[in-house]
Parts: sequence; C-alpha cells; structure tokens
Amino acid sequence: MHVYFSSEPLPRDIRPEELQRLNEFKAQLRTEGLLGDYSGVEDLQFKVRDAIEHNLKRMDLGKVVIRSTRADQARKVMNYRTSVSILGQGVWRVKTHNHSAGPVSHLNVRVSAVDGNGNVIANSIQRTKEVLSNQEVFARLLGDAFSGSLRPIIGPGFASMASRSLTPTVQPQFQDVFVAHAADGFPSGLAPDESAVALYVLPPGAEPVVVIEFRDEAGTSWSRTNDGEPERLDRA
Repeated sequence: MHVYFSSEPLPRDIRPEELQRLNEFKAQLRTEGLLGDYSGVEDLQFKVRDAIEHNLKRMDLGKVVIRSTRADQARKVMNYRTSVSILGQGVWRVKTHNHSAGPVSHLNVRVSAVDGNGNVIANSIQRTKEVLSNQEVFARLLGDAFSGSLRPIIGPGFASMASRSLTPTVQPQFQDVFVAHAADGFPSGLAPDESAVALYVLPPGAEPVVVIEFRDEAGTSWSRTNDGEPERLDRA
C-alpha cells in the first residue's frame, strides 16, 4: 500500500484539529515508508505505476515474466494527452516527460488524430497557435474581465495584477497552457525530470496518438506510442 498527498497548499479554512489528525496520519505513514506526494495528475500516474512495478519485482510471481531491465529508462519517458475543452472543441495538450534519472536525446514527437474506430485522419492536426491568437487563449482561460472588455478600462497593469492574484492552485495550470500554446515545438532532448508541452487542435470527436522516439543515455534508440511499452528501434 502507498498513500500519496498533493503538494498543493491546503485550504485556508481547514480546522486545527483536522490539520493535526492529518499530520499525525502522515507521520505514521512516513515511519512505515508508505508516504508519497505528487505535484499533479500526471506525476501521480507515474508514481503509482512506478510503485506497482517496483513491488512486482520484489514478489515471487512464479510463471509471471518480469520485463527486461534494459528498457527501464525508456519506460520512464512518457507522454500524456489531456483534453483542454476550455479552449474549444478538439483542443488537446500533449506533454512528454522524462521521469528518469538520465538525459534522453534525439527526441522526436509525432502527433496524429484517430477517429472513434481507430482510423487515422490524415492531415488533420494543427497547432493552436495556428488557429488561436495569444489574446484569444488568454481571454478563454481568464475571462473577458481580465483580457477583453474590462482591460481597456482598468488598464494592462491592473489586469496583470489581477491575473497574478489568482490562487496558487489555479495559476500554474494557466501558465502551463500558455507555455504549451506558445511553444515552437518539442526540444531535441530532455534532461532528467524535464518535460515539454504543446497544444494541438484535432477534428471533433478525434483523439490524439502520440509517438515519441528518443535515444537513452546508453545510446539505444526507442519508440513509444501513447501508454504502450517502448520498442527498440536499433535491433540487429
């Protein structure tokens, strides 16, 4: 068993007795080596998966075959696909994250769209920066009060201060979407625990298929599609 707590700040209205019970529970888990934390949904997904795989390796599973350790680093290079409906129908956020302790190079990220039957829809992908302006993205995320009708009245300085006053749990999400929208593309490599994001527009009802190709620190080339197992590209 593992228990993970969000690293986001606790609500200000939490009662002292509730906070004390929570801290006591955390302390108990910490002494038993069961306490973990996460910074977001994607981080939690990775840590849960990593913990399960670690426990499986320690178990006597008989006929169950444990996967080769040669792909250990490659398995920790993952991509995540998240719908960003607030920006409009068919907008998806694609994130590639290197969860490993070593760098990856020769990174190439390809995004395509498939319909409900799994058929590829050719030439149907666009970057949001080709469809939406920065002002439109800002307006849809923060509302017309900060970027539209009230901006000429209160001025850009006050609008900027208003956006900075957003709660810490919300503002980083907006910042991440802005970065993904403005990105020119994915870099050629990722350092340990580094990630890169981009926003795409797909046809209505379609879903993204993301193929990432990269080279691990041992020089082995890999390909990984969505959440599938990494496959070696340089087999003899």
